[in-house]
Amino acid sequence: MDSYDAEMGPGDVASALDNFADDWKKKHKQLCDGLEFLGKTADTAAKAYDGLDDHLAQALPKSQSKGGGKGK
Repeated sequence: MDSYDAEMGPGDVASALDNFADDWKKKHKQLCDGLEFLGKTADTAAKAYDGLDDHLAQALPKSQSKGGGKGK
């Protein structure tokens, strides 16, 4: 960002852009870390839901063979 200071000229715009660029460098890592955590959490949740779905799918025929699903 510093290489564009001459083109931005003096004033609030150049200062605001410089502040934004500095803040972006700091926040970029936080954003990437947060997205990585979110991806891992979503993957863990998806695996848990798949496991629950499999468990329920296996239990359904057993409950129907015992009469639990008849007449409903």
